[in-house]
Amino acid sequence: MPDRQLTVGFGTFSELLIMAAEAEGYAVEMGLFPEGEPWPVLDHRPIAIFTLHRQTPRRDPLLDHILERHTNRTPFDLARSVSIQQLTAIRKATRKPERVHLNLEPGLATKIQDITMRAWDVWMISSPSTRLEVARVTHIGNTAIAAAPYGPYVSDTALKKAAGPITFETLSDPNSVQFKVNRTAYRRAIQTGLAHLWIVAPQFDRKGMFDAGRDWVRAHLQAIALGLDMEPHSQALQDFPEIVPYVDEMHNALGVSAPARIHMLGRIGYGSAVGPAPRLPVEAHLQS
Repeated sequence: MPDRQLTVGFGTFSELLIMAAEAEGYAVEMGLFPEGEPWPVLDHRPIAIFTLHRQTPRRDPLLDHILERHTNRTPFDLARSVSIQQLTAIRKATRKPERVHLNLEPGLATKIQDITMRAWDVWMISSPSTRLEVARVTHIGNTAIAAAPYGPYVSDTALKKAAGPITFETLSDPNSVQFKVNRTAYRRAIQTGLAHLWIVAPQFDRKGMFDAGRDWVRAHLQAIALGLDMEPHSQALQDFPEIVPYVDEMHNALGVSAPARIHMLGRIGYGSAVGPAPRLPVEAHLQS
């Protein structure tokens, strides 16, 4: 489904907006897809309309961790185990915990790793269109990042440490040294995922995508509060034809049958410290 991940992202943003507004003393009334769910792609129709009403301020403890929340793509520390108590606390922090599923069983963790890595190879090696798209939107160097502070990027510091030149050509060529280094680093990180979380919607619709985003950000914030890191695995949940077999395989591995659909899946563990990704200022997203 095109725009599935965008819809999940809108849900994530909306949950953060609601938490911030409540802390400032506003109750938030949200009208979701007030003109109907855009299908099969997002269009001009609004995703959500928010109406704010004054109330006594109410601060969600998760709000304190928003600026600490970053996707952590580093290998996780295998010497430090995630406990079922920690995973249970993460699930409990979500709005719809019955949709949040957890795993610490090694055999299933290995299956999740394997399917994810094979899906990545299709996404980034076997499918030129998606590989070129990722390379094309990657900002290389601090000057390019400053001009467009969003999306994938390679900082000047990373350029100096790279095994070879990083250019559009090397990022998009599966035979280049840099591409192979990136693939090896990605696989090394995925293979340290021993604890996983996934969010299931009861049916494949926009509301389920949106709700998954709201629950994902709450789970991630609770993980941060517990000193843990999270990385989403979107590779085997992508929406283009070449990935469909891996989407089906992942659903079968996790025991999810139609019409239910997994919208978020990720690993949880102890990663190295990472800083925030470049982002546009809030003013760039507002219209008067």
